Amino acid sequence: LRMVCMYFVVLHHFFVHGIQAIMGFQGFSEQSNDLLITFINGFIFFCLNCFLLISGYFGISFKVKGLLNIYIQCFFYGLVFYLLHLYISDQPIGWVVLRKSFFVISHSPWWYVTSYIYLYLMAPLLNKAIKHLTKKEYIYVLFIFTILNLYFGYFWGGAFNPNGRGIMNFIYLYLIGRYLKIHVDFSKFSTASIRQKSLLVYLVSSILLGVMALVVHKSGIQLLESRVWALNNPLIIIYSVAILIFFSTLKFQSNTINWLAKSCLAVYLIHEYGYVNQYIYPVVTRSYYYMMSSFGNITGVFTLVFLAFVLFMACLLIDKVRIAITTPVEKVMMKIWFLIKGKFSGLFYRIVEE
Repeated sequence: LRMVCMYFVVLHHFFVHGIQAIMGFQGFSEQSNDLLITFINGFIFFCLNCFLLISGYFGISFKVKGLLNIYIQCFFYGLVFYLLHLYISDQPIGWVVLRKSFFVISHSPWWYVTSYIYLYLMAPLLNKAIKHLTKKEYIYVLFIFTILNLYFGYFWGGAFNPNGRGIMNFIYLYLIGRYLKIHVDFSKFSTASIRQKSLLVYLVSSILLGVMALVVHKSGIQLLESRVWALNNPLIIIYSVAILIFFSTLKFQSNTINWLAKSCLAVYLIHEYGYVNQYIYPVVTRSYYYMMSSFGNITGVFTLVFLAFVLFMACLLIDKVRIAITTPVEKVMMKIWFLIKGKFSGLFYRIVEE
């Protein structure tokens, strides 16, 4: 499911950051091809929320190594692609940007990574709280988070979570994922029944989301457009949960898929980095416009689907090279961490004993 979600993240970005942005569309246009893209986007926009639901379903086990791995990936791609950009564009080094490469968590160009790190750091406390909650108490917690995120956040634009991109929504989705894993007994239902109902919920929600987007466009109210694609939109949350439930019924094992899945984060880091996508999106847009003009709207959309797959696979393979380069560095840094940890732990115990 992580692989599917990340592929759809790439395709979604092609739609909104590539086609609709570069071709001069502000949200939607009257052209049928843009309306088609908008409607299709409604069927794939579960991708961002699903990552958090998956994290909750399986649980985040906080490890310094995991945190270090995320940092090294962000640092590596931020630095390497910035230097490549300078080489290609023949520009002088911008020291402010270069310094930010070392502080990629607090000054990250990837908003999703920053919010996810917050969740990662809070995971031990969340897991401990969840462990001691009864089912009734857990439902109450979810109810409170639903009120905060949906009523105060989504419907009234509360500053703490107006669009679902903050830590509040990330925690909310994590809690939903954990609840499904711990307290929902899917064995009471047949696999066929679960798949049929979850797919039905997904399809109905996707259609409603697409229709909502088109209606908002017709209204001409720009403020409402951002509400449609907010990550705390109830429809998006509902069909994201439906997708997770559907995939939880599938039993599939592949060493190759598992090997590739380890590089999912890199796909996001590479294609959504500003100094990379400024070269990618114009190429994608020109290819789409040519195919759409020559062979029709459907062919244009399939061109985007194909190019998204090519970029997706290319990023996965690029990250395998990155892993070979940074793994020795990561091992050295972990040895340093254990050395520091051991010394400070001994100091702590001596102080306590005294």
